[in-house]
Amino acid sequence: MPPKKIKNKKRNKKQSKQQPKKANQKKQQVGKIKKQNQKKQITNNDKTKTKKQTQNKNKNKNKSKNKKNHKCLAVTLFFIFLLTGVVFLIFPKLDITVHSCNAHFPKQAETMKSMFITFFRYLKNEGVLEFFRLVKYVVTSEIFGRPPFNFGVDPRVENKTLLVIGGSYIPQFLRPSKHLGIKIVLIDEPGRNNEGKTRPWVVEFVSVPDLNLVSVSNRSKILKIVEELDEKYHFDGITTLVEDHGPLMSYLAERLGLVASPERAASIARDKNLFRAKVMESNVRGPRFYKIQNPLEIDESEIDLAIEKVGGLPAFLKPNYGVGAFAAGKVNTKEELTSKLEEFIGSIDYEDRPIYHYGQDMILESLLQGWEIQLELMLYHGEVIYHSFSSQYSKDREWIIFPVNLTLAQQNEILDNVKKIILDVVGLTHGVVHIEVFYDEEKGPQIVEINNRLSRGFLALRFVHQLLLGPQEVDYFTSVAYLALDIVPHMRERTPPYVLSVFMHQPSKVGWETYCPCAGFFGTSTEKTLQTGIDWYQENIMPGNDYVISNLFFNTTGAVLILIAATLLFFFW
Repeated sequence: MPPKKIKNKKRNKKQSKQQPKKANQKKQQVGKIKKQNQKKQITNNDKTKTKKQTQNKNKNKNKSKNKKNHKCLAVTLFFIFLLTGVVFLIFPKLDITVHSCNAHFPKQAETMKSMFITFFRYLKNEGVLEFFRLVKYVVTSEIFGRPPFNFGVDPRVENKTLLVIGGSYIPQFLRPSKHLGIKIVLIDEPGRNNEGKTRPWVVEFVSVPDLNLVSVSNRSKILKIVEELDEKYHFDGITTLVEDHGPLMSYLAERLGLVASPERAASIARDKNLFRAKVMESNVRGPRFYKIQNPLEIDESEIDLAIEKVGGLPAFLKPNYGVGAFAAGKVNTKEELTSKLEEFIGSIDYEDRPIYHYGQDMILESLLQGWEIQLELMLYHGEVIYHSFSSQYSKDREWIIFPVNLTLAQQNEILDNVKKIILDVVGLTHGVVHIEVFYDEEKGPQIVEINNRLSRGFLALRFVHQLLLGPQEVDYFTSVAYLALDIVPHMRERTPPYVLSVFMHQPSKVGWETYCPCAGFFGTSTEKTLQTGIDWYQENIMPGNDYVISNLFFNTTGAVLILIAATLLFFFW
């Protein structure tokens, strides 16, 4: 028994020794836990602090971003209102001519409303960046005289050499071509280079006395000059902006191996009588006609025959090789026809109108009914790569509208007939072509003329016109250079931002060569814009009614818009 007691005593001693150790261990564990908890609290406090700091930073960033956004918005609105206000102030002071009439805008409140509606609709659909892109195009072309789509050189045409026949008086073609990096060699008559205005834009100006006469009577002489130049420059293309030189350009292109329409096709396009004969052969509608070969030697029997061939008087008389509606007009009687023939022969000035070196023949043709349509085409190796219905004249010639007020079916009908004539019958294959067509609801399209040249019309004259009113975004003048160098030019299909209808105060039965005021109407659709003009015209343009032109509304609106722009910049900057 005693030994058991001894063992218990030993156990008790061991337990007594272990108890303070365990207590110490527990104390140490508690201390560790406290320290860990303290650390956790510190880290949690740090985290909350950092969260608060990041939140504050984010708030500050958002505030700065909002400030920047407000500034950007303020600057954007400032420029929009400023530009619009300046436009309204400058707009009435501009000498705006549509063909030859001086345009003013009588319905100024409606004009402003439609311009703003179209403008903001365009911003919504295309975006602000697209708007500034178009502004850049206008500034580039209108102020700096450069190609609108290429502020600098274009690697596709850079250092290529282009031979240009005539057209030294057309700087809006020569200047952009040089800015693109194209080297131009220009052949023209000595007195037609505008006293050195042309020379800065060409690498060489080649003077050929009596070029227009020589181009008809002695083409081999010009060919010899061009072949010598080709040895020096190695031409990459050839073109002309002058209708007179279409056949000559094709003649030279065939012999130099350059791209152009065939010489035979260019000659048909230049000869109205030959062209009309081809139209009749193709069963496409056109005017009835009779060619008067020697106007001064014509006798009464031939006059009677001419009147019979066109279906009677009244009829339309024009030069076979005429341009610009010169010596053209309606004749109502036999006596008037005879006097017009004498007047034409007596007024020919070969220096001013060198095209009559081709001949003095006249054409009498039947009057056509319907709207006159101006159509522009671009041909590339026998295919139509671009078309634009640029303008439409009324049946009585009192108004014109850009673009045309035709249905899609009517446009396709005209285009199908034109393609058949140009590609299959005449045989033009390359370059820019201008077509005149009459369209009647019952008879359909009636082809009047094709001109193997750029249009002289309002839409093609300046890029800004095409930008505002054209059904496609394209620059006509640089397109001529690109096609001559066998390159497809820049073009983009779109809905034109604006519609413009113009009403002459003194309508002309011949054309729009009457110098007089005309009233312009901007709108968002062809039907509405045309009807607005018709209503105003019937109310204001009457015999004995003197209409007073006032621009007070435009001036006041421009000043208010500029004031709004300044206010926006002041409060939001």
